Amino acid sequence: MVRIIALDIETSGLDFTRCGIWQIGAIDMGNPSNRFLQDSRIDPDDDTEIEAMKVTGTNEEMLRDPQKQSQHSLLSNFFQWYRGVGGHNNLCHNPQFDISYLWHKASKYNLEVPFHYRSFDLHSIGQMRHVQLTNDLFGKGNKGMSLTDIINFCNMEDTRKEHNGLEDSMLAGECFSRLVRGENFLSEYAHYPCGTASLPSASQNGMKLMVVHIKATGNDFSKNGIWQIGAVDLENPENQFHEICRIDKDDEVCGDASTQKYFSNPQLQSQQELLENFFAWYRSMGGTNCVSENPAFDTGFILTKARKYNLASPIHYRAFDMHSIAQTKYYQLNQQFLGNGTSDMSFNKIVAFSGLSVEREENNTIQDCILTGESFHRMMYGKPWLEDFAHQPLPHYLV
Repeated sequence: MVRIIALDIETSGLDFTRCGIWQIGAIDMGNPSNRFLQDSRIDPDDDTEIEAMKVTGTNEEMLRDPQKQSQHSLLSNFFQWYRGVGGHNNLCHNPQFDISYLWHKASKYNLEVPFHYRSFDLHSIGQMRHVQLTNDLFGKGNKGMSLTDIINFCNMEDTRKEHNGLEDSMLAGECFSRLVRGENFLSEYAHYPCGTASLPSASQNGMKLMVVHIKATGNDFSKNGIWQIGAVDLENPENQFHEICRIDKDDEVCGDASTQKYFSNPQLQSQQELLENFFAWYRSMGGTNCVSENPAFDTGFILTKARKYNLASPIHYRAFDMHSIAQTKYYQLNQQFLGNGTSDMSFNKIVAFSGLSVEREENNTIQDCILTGESFHRMMYGKPWLEDFAHQPLPHYLV
């Protein structure tokens, strides 16, 4: 059974490498009476951002209140609650933000995370449903499909004044249920009729999607390194980026000594140079949004390393998540998700579900980008993307 936990965090700023978590809210979508909401003080070395405090109605004194539990304790309590309710799938609006934060802080405190970085992304699901109804993405640049937009799209009203982790989790769960299952989830929102409402005219004019894949020496972007980045312009697939690098001396490697030697090759460019080159290419292409099989992994690594080198990243945490799109499409066809959810809709299964039969090359990020772009087009628009795959017709359920 797919046990989904809708969760939301409130933080002292957008940068998970230097700011802190002060609130976690969550609700068990299998049993909505199971709810979690706790606050904490941020760590002494955590920064604060004025805009973040405005959104949550907090201030410096509240965020550093010594009477509140520590951030370490907050995460420990949340992970214990999560295990207790049997959660293993997360639902967030932009999990690239929430999950990256939680993984980064867990690494700081040496805590074992009870969930996978692969999550259900409400933004991607909202965009998919909008395309199904209008044949168009919503929004300009990386501003489209905010939580307010999705609430309005679901025929509801956003009455929030200040952000709260539990309320935002409840709203995410309600919108997810309406968009995917077509039904009300919580009694608090039962007075809103199910269905979708038209959003203000705002097409994809100005939205430039770039398919991005990285290869890293492990799954922990706080400890491991990036050694390859591949990217393809979804609008013009001839525009591609593909470079490799050596990792930093302090980056850990999952593997033996020979693997470490390969990733540390001094003849290769540095990791910082790789990121600088990628960011320059991304900006030159006018990229606004990433498409990825697992954005929480790819963007989490990229944003962590950008902060390490003090680089201004053009990559926004709001991205298109192929796992979420594929699982939503699967549910529409079968009235259930594939397997146990997040860990079961693997990249190979996404490709196969799109009607593609391809022998994947190991560590080829460009091929992965091409396959992701083709799968994205087939599931979102019901048509092929590249002539290279024209001989592989769309399955009847995608047409």
